[in-house]
Amino acid sequence: MSALTRLGYADPPRVLHQGASQWRDRLVGLSADKKRHTMGKVGCAITDVAQAVLIVRQEHATPITVQARGLNASPPVWTPDRPASARIGRLVRAQGLRCDDLPIGDDGDDIYTDLDTAAHREAIITTLKARGVCMLWVDTDSSDLDTGGKHWVLAHAALLDERAKGIVGVVHVCDPATARVEGLDLRTLSGCVMWGSRPRPYAVRAVRPILR
Repeated sequence: MSALTRLGYADPPRVLHQGASQWRDRLVGLSADKKRHTMGKVGCAITDVAQAVLIVRQEHATPITVQARGLNASPPVWTPDRPASARIGRLVRAQGLRCDDLPIGDDGDDIYTDLDTAAHREAIITTLKARGVCMLWVDTDSSDLDTGGKHWVLAHAALLDERAKGIVGVVHVCDPATARVEGLDLRTLSGCVMWGSRPRPYAVRAVRPILR
């Protein structure tokens, strides 16, 4: 069996959970909709950014601290026309991290791009080699009324077999929905994750690199 090469970081001892009791009922951004826009329902991106601060900067962070910095950011992370939908690049930069625009253009704040899997994989590997992490927008179940099938996870490591023919390996992601490290196939950037007793198919649709 070939040895696997690890890129990125060790799996964290704790994965932040967007549904943790400390913040699950808090409203996201500028929203006043307590039925749909709590951190427990739509706080995956905020939780990912907190996890990125913990991993990359090795500093204390929670969804609460990340949102507080985002609310004080200029230009704003949330606006009245998008009260619960964070502009990801601005939210990350408010934490003192870099969020490059590539491979998504237009500041990456509003565009979910359907670049091909090879481009997404290259962005992930390049970022991990540079000791960064990647927020991955994954398509889950489009029938879900809370998320609409859109969910963010944080890629912090990849294990790859450089001697194998073709692309063989796994991407490790911190998943704020499950509070676990989950694995996605490196070749297809897809997998199946259990949300409680419900299997969710994951397929990467966008990549946001985050660096120091």
